[in-house]
Amino acid sequence: MCRQLLLLGVPGLHFYTLNLEVSVMKIVDLLDILDVHLPNRELPWRGISTAHRRSRKKISGSKDHSMSQTGVPELSLPESPLIGMSEVSSATHTPEIGTPLVDALTTTQSRESADLGQREDLLLNYMNEDVRPIFWSNRPKSYIHRTANWDDFPNGRWGPRDSPAYGEPFYSMCVAPDERSIQARREMWGEELESVDDVVKIFVNYLKFQNPTKRLPWTNENLGEETQVIKKQLIKLNTLGICTINSQPRVNAALSTDPLFGWGPSGGFVFQKSYIEFFCSPDLWNRIHSYLTTDYKSQSLSFMALNQSGQMTTNVQTFGGKSGVNAVTWGVFPNAEIRQPTIVDLDSFNAWKAEAFQLWQVEWASIYDEGSPSRVLIDQICNSWYLVNIVDNNFLSGDLFGQLIEIVQEH
Repeated sequence: MCRQLLLLGVPGLHFYTLNLEVSVMKIVDLLDILDVHLPNRELPWRGISTAHRRSRKKISGSKDHSMSQTGVPELSLPESPLIGMSEVSSATHTPEIGTPLVDALTTTQSRESADLGQREDLLLNYMNEDVRPIFWSNRPKSYIHRTANWDDFPNGRWGPRDSPAYGEPFYSMCVAPDERSIQARREMWGEELESVDDVVKIFVNYLKFQNPTKRLPWTNENLGEETQVIKKQLIKLNTLGICTINSQPRVNAALSTDPLFGWGPSGGFVFQKSYIEFFCSPDLWNRIHSYLTTDYKSQSLSFMALNQSGQMTTNVQTFGGKSGVNAVTWGVFPNAEIRQPTIVDLDSFNAWKAEAFQLWQVEWASIYDEGSPSRVLIDQICNSWYLVNIVDNNFLSGDLFGQLIEIVQEH
């Protein structure tokens, strides 16, 4: 029907996703009307500037606010001249019993008006946001939820790790409804787990796109296309016990119009430092740490490691009690300052650590019976393993992934 409408000259199509974009995305793919050979990212991570433009139109003249059920903006498709999208919120204000109808309507309207004003301010803040920590790159909805009530959006430096600005973690609403059930998660992550090897196999299956492992607790979306560049190395690392949850390859002066790495306006150049984030056992971390602190070939590597109890190991320097901020993506564009939209910093890593470890239990361990071998195994991993991130600051010729493989294989 959509094809027929377009052939008949309809100027555009508008889809209502009802907070579930999967079917709409499928329709758009089948229609083949997006210029997928061109980059469509304003920033290297998924922002909501396009959602903001649509939402402001709705706020001015419609009650179909482009919001999720949590009251925060939902992520949208890239802008296209043929496509518009809306997510319709199910939240409503119900007058109290016994309230006169006129007063109830007035109260409801005033509440809606106040909510619209707050939502518009929120969207304005998100539109101006141009820096994010890399840790939430695979969980953008969680990041938006946690920062929805910030008065000011940060530009490169976050506050203390215990700051309420970080908000609370966001779990089940980040994933599709058909992947939230216990049975769906057991199919993805194992009916029973007997050993760490079974857990490692789940991570490898995800990287290989092997059903039914559609996602991991820390990755609510499919692997990014740029991951294909380092996919074989990631698979090898995971088979060796380095369970990766986030990564990016190095990029040196790719065109901003590059279909794989490009972002921002045309005529620019974009850069990336190699980055990897993973869980590993204490024994494996001790081996890696020994290399990182003694081998001259590791001089370009900066690292942070935390376990659930908060024991920190890092070579990142602090200044006046605050950690430095390491830009891991940046872009150079005509007639503009250098943009550094993705960063790694210690305080944000501390905030992410709590969410990352809780996901072991909230998403994974909870699908097994209390006291079962599978649940005990996941609990043991959560309580003893380390969460590690490593940045290779040599974006010209560094070989972060090859170095890690060599370290683990040698020992």
